[in-house]
Amino acid sequence: MRVFLLPFIICGFVLIFPTHAQVNSVGPTNKDSTHLSSFYVVKNIQVKGNKKTRTHIVLRELSFQAGDTLLAEGLSEFFLSERNKVFNTQLFNAVNLLYALDTGELEVTLELDERWYIWPSIQIDFGDRNFNEWIQRGAELQRLVFGLSFTDKNFRGRMEKLTLRAQVGFTRKFEVFYDLPYIDKKRKTGIGFKVSYSENDQVAYETRDNWLQFTGQNDVLRKRFYGQFGIERRNRFYSRHNVNLGYHNYWVGDTIVDLNPNYFSDSIQRLEFAKINYTYTYDVRNIAFYPTKGHMIEAGLEKEGLGLFGPLDVWKINVNGSKFYTLSRRFSSGHYASLFTSLPRESIPYFTYGGLGYRDDILRGFDLYVVNARSYALIKNELRFMLFSFTRKYDKIVPVKQFQTIPASLFLKAFVDFGTSEDPFTANLNPLFADKNLWAAGLGLDFATFYDLVFRLEYSRISNGENNVFLNLHAAF
Repeated sequence: MRVFLLPFIICGFVLIFPTHAQVNSVGPTNKDSTHLSSFYVVKNIQVKGNKKTRTHIVLRELSFQAGDTLLAEGLSEFFLSERNKVFNTQLFNAVNLLYALDTGELEVTLELDERWYIWPSIQIDFGDRNFNEWIQRGAELQRLVFGLSFTDKNFRGRMEKLTLRAQVGFTRKFEVFYDLPYIDKKRKTGIGFKVSYSENDQVAYETRDNWLQFTGQNDVLRKRFYGQFGIERRNRFYSRHNVNLGYHNYWVGDTIVDLNPNYFSDSIQRLEFAKINYTYTYDVRNIAFYPTKGHMIEAGLEKEGLGLFGPLDVWKINVNGSKFYTLSRRFSSGHYASLFTSLPRESIPYFTYGGLGYRDDILRGFDLYVVNARSYALIKNELRFMLFSFTRKYDKIVPVKQFQTIPASLFLKAFVDFGTSEDPFTANLNPLFADKNLWAAGLGLDFATFYDLVFRLEYSRISNGENNVFLNLHAAF
């Protein structure tokens, strides 16, 4: 359940209640100079605290094993990188990597604090793209989504993820997701599948004045079904290759076709198509959900319509990357860039038309707007100052072990974003931002806490002169 007072409750909780600190750490358990050597042989690796997670899942993330020889120079930095790889599996609240030095040998101990993996939950979410758009449209209850879901993020202790979801409200949806990270002995290849059915009484049929235009009635206006099978290949620790093949069957009511004949193109109401996409990811960020060091590159190629069913024939290419610098103990900076283009050049159906305003590809301060685009470029930059950061353990007052460890970090930041787009199809309907150079600048606060939650409160001024204050529930990139 998403509750907007949650960051303030957590912040007050960690500051008020007495506790003892628990820090994600890396370090030697002994520093006896008589044991100093130019290299060390790894004698043993112990894993502690993994009551559910299989040990081999943890060891898979390490680039060394018992019997390997490690150079003494840079040993602490090397083990910090190894610790971060285990933490970034998102299976643990805290990871401590300790090592004991002996004459020419060392023993490694990984102390793990497991998360709560099974989440049978009641969900409340937005039918709109974000919280701010929902507020702007009147904060109506009928624009919310209410659901029941069951998720096991570490099914069978093998980092498998199983999700069953049923929801009502703005979007009625039934879904089953399953991901198996490894199917081979070398633990480099994984598979997964998704099945989803959804329907809506209210549908965004076009973008006008850079606003999504909705129409609604008591009858169903849109039905969507898709099934997808995927393969992931992880040859190296930081790189992943994903290929997904899916079947889609969509239908809209005649009201949608009357309002926008190009919703599926050619005034058709039903569209069947197959889709295949390939994504390459290279991720060496220190902390995946809120990094302060490292970089990530992602490149994707997608083909909608393989000539098997309907007339759809669309190519999409997207490349994005982020880079983070630790400037000092408290200062860091983050930088993000994204390039997108699509084909054919003549016409693209509205339902699959790209643009600025979705997921990470949105300029801060433009939360209420959608900028349709056949192609676009986006750059985000921010300078952060860490006000505080700590991890505390509440074992005396919180009965459930998986919720006893609460990290909390608060950052003050200044940011500036730039974007540009090309819209040959709907620019006449969206004169405010279409085919223009856009910018946004402002100040904000980021609060990062447990289970990868990030809350952003931002003031921004944007290129058309507006001043906005928005709240978001995830990192900007």
